[in-house]
Amino acid sequence: MLSAGTDGIDGNTSAAGAVLDEGTFSDDDELLLRAQTSLRRFDSGTFLDDAGMTIVTGATGNNLRDLRICLQLSPGEASDREAQLNEEVPAFLR
Repeated sequence: MLSAGTDGIDGNTSAAGAVLDEGTFSDDDELLLRAQTSLRRFDSGTFLDDAGMTIVTGATGNNLRDLRICLQLSPGEASDREAQLNEEVPAFLR
């Protein structure tokens, strides 16, 4: 998933957004715990920046729209991957 703003910043941060995928937390329980804690504190920006997941472009001077890109696997790939994710990813992230 990619989430970013075309203006190059998000609120009071210098990041335009962030990128992560289903494998981001699959092998790192400590990272997952830090993510959960940041969500409870409403401070995902600090977590994403510390984890190196942010996109920093600098201010663009253009505020057209926020952008979200989600990629989905084909049906055959999805069923195989879904079975694997059900074993790897906590339910609240599915």
